Amino acid sequence: MIPGRLSGLLNLRCYGIDRNSAEQDGHLGGGICLRGHFCFRSQRPFSGQSAIFGSASNDVGEIAGIDISLEEYQNAIREREASYFLNFNREPGERERPFIEQQAWEMLVAKYAIQSQYAKVGVDVTTDEVLDMLLGKHIDENLKSTPLFLDETGQFDRNKVQNYLNSIKSEPATSEARIRWEMYQKDLAPARERIKYENLLIKTAYVTAAEAERNYHMQTTWPKYAICMSPTTTSKTPQ
Repeated sequence: MIPGRLSGLLNLRCYGIDRNSAEQDGHLGGGICLRGHFCFRSQRPFSGQSAIFGSASNDVGEIAGIDISLEEYQNAIREREASYFLNFNREPGERERPFIEQQAWEMLVAKYAIQSQYAKVGVDVTTDEVLDMLLGKHIDENLKSTPLFLDETGQFDRNKVQNYLNSIKSEPATSEARIRWEMYQKDLAPARERIKYENLLIKTAYVTAAEAERNYHMQTTWPKYAICMSPTTTSKTPQ
């Protein structure tokens, strides 16, 4: 029998993207930079469903020059709502709604703005790597901490995962357990790609000794001031 819920498997993943604060007109606009290596423009309505879905326009925003349709955004929201329900066993309320909408948008940002950078630098996740995250040497941390897959001593047991996978195959395609597992697997590759890309950025962000020394002095040296007298004003100027 397949358990009705796998606690901890479907963490609502965020992509760690720095975003400007919402503007007064209810839109999120401006540029986004990822660790200073590339920038793109992202703009979307951020004033709630009533404004988003009440608009006559078929587009709800723009990512890196690509118009995002209302239908695509709605589908992204539904996917996040399904993940939330399967993870917490309840529908998201009004308190969670902004988070769901924000995360749906960040998924689209990752799809259209960030994933294109992966190909440019050769970042890829193969099917074998995904399998390795399930049954190999590099088990996904969420999976590793799921009680269903722990033995009597609290250690992760690959055999339990394999048994679960075998039982899932006999479940109907529309069953809650199977849908939940497939959604979890779907998130594995993008998450690993993001980690690979961030690690690559860290390795290539070389700073020379001269640059490091200059930055150090800029951050630690306090400016000195002197009082300069003039016939009409008194001002402070840095030396």
